[in-house]
Amino acid sequence: MNRTARVLMGLVAFGFLLAPVATAQTNQGQLKPDNEGIFTHITMDCFHVKLKLSKVHERDGVMRVTLGQAYDSLSSKLITKLNTKIASQNLDGGKLLAHAAAFQKEHAAFIDSYKTYEFAMNHLLKSDCRTQSQQFYLELKTVQSMRQEVHQRVGKLQRIANDYYVAFEAFEASLPGQLKEQHE
Repeated sequence: MNRTARVLMGLVAFGFLLAPVATAQTNQGQLKPDNEGIFTHITMDCFHVKLKLSKVHERDGVMRVTLGQAYDSLSSKLITKLNTKIASQNLDGGKLLAHAAAFQKEHAAFIDSYKTYEFAMNHLLKSDCRTQSQQFYLELKTVQSMRQEVHQRVGKLQRIANDYYVAFEAFEASLPGQLKEQHE
């Protein structure tokens, strides 16, 4: 085989290697130009992508447990007990109750969002990124979106907890002198 034929064969082989990337970009039209790098990384280095995702998944699991315990403790040991005490003494804790209800609702939404994210991440980690790189990429984008939603829920829970604290300080300042002394 002469040199020209070898060069042409090399170019054809290289073209076959790039065909899946080009097909995914043009035929399906689902990749954005700024995401080509991610898709190429998935197709070229599937093992390391999955390894990194596994580490993210592991860290997220630890964070979920830590946050879940903190939210449960805040809810059951502080908010619920304080609201019960306020109600038993017939005090006006309306704002505290509203923040407590918002916290409970958002906490439940956080749990649901995390479960959905967890399920999708487990499915992604079991997916074949070598032969189904386009599908893997699309699932990865979905998982990223779900993870962002969990992050937003955490931020919202922190804001509600802070609002509860501010409302508590205002409530405490509004207490008559005798009740303040009992509280302290």
